Amino acid sequence: MQKNSLKIVKQPGDTLLSFIIIPMMLLLSFQRLLPVFDVGGVTINLFVVYLFFVASVTIVRKVFLREQFGFGIVDLAISVMAFSFLFCMIFSDNIIHAGRISVHAIFVPSLIYATLKQIIRTDYVYFAVLKSVMWGYYFLSLSSIFNFLSTFSRPRPLGIHPIGAATLLFTGFAIAGLIFQQETIKRKISKILFFFGIVSLLARAYIVLLLVYQKLLELMKRGFAFWTIFFFMTISLLGTITIAYMPSVVAPEEDIRNDDEVGVFERLTNDDYWEYALMGRAFSYKEGLINFYKNKVWGIGIYRSERGMSVTRHNFHIEWLEYSGIVGYLSYLGVFLTYFWTIRNKAKSDSHIAVYSAAVLCILANSLTQGIMHGLMPHAVFMLMGLSASRIRIIANKTNN
Repeated sequence: MQKNSLKIVKQPGDTLLSFIIIPMMLLLSFQRLLPVFDVGGVTINLFVVYLFFVASVTIVRKVFLREQFGFGIVDLAISVMAFSFLFCMIFSDNIIHAGRISVHAIFVPSLIYATLKQIIRTDYVYFAVLKSVMWGYYFLSLSSIFNFLSTFSRPRPLGIHPIGAATLLFTGFAIAGLIFQQETIKRKISKILFFFGIVSLLARAYIVLLLVYQKLLELMKRGFAFWTIFFFMTISLLGTITIAYMPSVVAPEEDIRNDDEVGVFERLTNDDYWEYALMGRAFSYKEGLINFYKNKVWGIGIYRSERGMSVTRHNFHIEWLEYSGIVGYLSYLGVFLTYFWTIRNKAKSDSHIAVYSAAVLCILANSLTQGIMHGLMPHAVFMLMGLSASRIRIIANKTNN
């Protein structure tokens, strides 16, 4: 495997681009504390506003500097997915509500991907982005640990939902190995900080995934990225359907009726609690499948609950099928299949791409019990894919030059 060079040469315009994009990456972790605005009935925060600004900069540069986007198969898959869900909104009971939810579940993540792919073209800007997003994650992890130790309850660091925060911290755990490539004290401290940040959030699935992350990374580096995601998607779909119709397979030995009765550490160590939580999700899976059967081709559209909140089935297979039917399911599945197919060989020679693909897989694994159509999970996934795309371009430019 080739060694990633630590020597970074600044190109003309790198300082300005870094100055423009660094605030966006910092705002990712602080967005829940920022002012919100109502635009056409859609609530957006300062992070989204700044994202639009950075995206407009990329458009201006493309027009005047003739920078090529390099539209590829992954970009096509993301476009098809976005248009599929857009079309499926017409089957929603409330198209306006469906549109509002889709902005944050589909449009903003896709824009994050496209913006990072387009604006990052040199090593200098690339590492500036990584370092800035990591600083945000450091604050997020410290906030989580401090809040947990202060209240001894599950925290919402910087106003972010625990699973959303754990998703960002997991990506930080992975990226730490790219910024500090040698086994330095900084790298160890960073990984320890993110590990305890995730533990403080009581994110059970991510704690398990931390233990197997290195094995998954090795699969990426050995060129098994596509077959790993293929078998993961296949087996997880079959497992989801099995649990939906046979919830007894995950029934706990003891009945835990009141979530408040479960202690903090018991959430992590009690097998019965894990099974109890999964059994509760099983009934939601079945309800989602029943809704899918109402319109198998296009689904019933994204919708809100009676309390006005977006509905999550805590499983991305069920969400895709229920919201957008077979068409939407295949289109979203196609995004990940094409992505892992595209990077399968590149991950063998570049550790950065291998890390991003392994992290995407872990977020998807967590989304089997949390869903991916809400919160910051789609933001993190499409950010990682955008970083992969920019990394591929940087490597290609070096090869051509």
